[in-house]
Amino acid sequence: MDGLEEWMVPGGEVVAVFPSLEKLSIEYCRKLESIPICRLSSLVEFEINNCDELRYLSGEFHGFTSLRVLIVQNCPKLASIPSVQHCTALVELSIYWCGELISIPGDFRDLNSLKRLGVYGCKLGALPSGLQCCASLEELKIIDWRELIHISDLQELSSLRRLKIRGCDKLISIDWHGLRQLPSLDFLEIIGCHMVYDYIRGLTQLQELRIGGFSKEMEAFPVGVLNSIQHLNLSGSLKSLWVYGWDKLKSVPHQLQHLTALETLGIIDFDGEELEESLPEWMANLSSLQSLTIWGCKNLKYMPSSTAIQRLSKLKELSIFWGCPHLKENCRKENGSEWPKISHIPMVHVYT
Repeated sequence: MDGLEEWMVPGGEVVAVFPSLEKLSIEYCRKLESIPICRLSSLVEFEINNCDELRYLSGEFHGFTSLRVLIVQNCPKLASIPSVQHCTALVELSIYWCGELISIPGDFRDLNSLKRLGVYGCKLGALPSGLQCCASLEELKIIDWRELIHISDLQELSSLRRLKIRGCDKLISIDWHGLRQLPSLDFLEIIGCHMVYDYIRGLTQLQELRIGGFSKEMEAFPVGVLNSIQHLNLSGSLKSLWVYGWDKLKSVPHQLQHLTALETLGIIDFDGEELEESLPEWMANLSSLQSLTIWGCKNLKYMPSSTAIQRLSKLKELSIFWGCPHLKENCRKENGSEWPKISHIPMVHVYT
């Protein structure tokens, strides 16, 4: 076959190599235990997906000078990947739901093109070495890292725009000082990290904040978080807020009523049996609100009064998602008791 070379790997196995290959996907190879890393100098995208028995990638990413996208997902037995430090064209590295992953070896300081790094569901205990030198990094997603305790040395990530931290149960500290030095950071998500919440007030450049899902033992939203949110509102930048509750909360925090510059509000997972049945009247104070989303509030039944909703003169969109059975029923267009209150809103989405 034209353009096909052969390469001898350790053990005597002959592997076909395609020097002009630009995209390679290895998917649903349920019994595959290893993948040899061959000479694929023209490879631009490499994806490994749903290989249940995959334990290691043999070889190194030497010569992968064209590789821009590396995605590994749903490989539950994979403990490590080879060093990517020589993949100097790498723009995106995404590793999803590789539950045994304990390391991403190598030094990231030479990955000057890296813009997106996302790792979900792993045993990593620290950020990759040299990541703080990736001045081009725009998005960092740290989701369900079961061993992560500290996040530090973020101050050099001058291009970072979006930071997501979710479900890191052992996390006790974040480099807030470093985050405050980042001029481009406009999106921050911190959800389900029980010990981290009190120091967001200095992030005056944020446009969107998603926060909550704290310790199930807490009976109220932390005062420090609410004070910080109000401080962000005073800075004028915060336009979108998504608050995540838990089952011990009895109401949506009343301090949110002071966010008069807020344009988007999400009320998510206020799922306790003791939650008030109606959204509060003070929501009428959110005079700039254009979009309201409600999700996972199983005890919620009613919107605020018609008078309160009418005061939300800029409200253009109402979305009621899954996990709100009573509210969805009451907001049905056909015969819902709450429909007359919301019928004037241009876009009403009630998801079944």
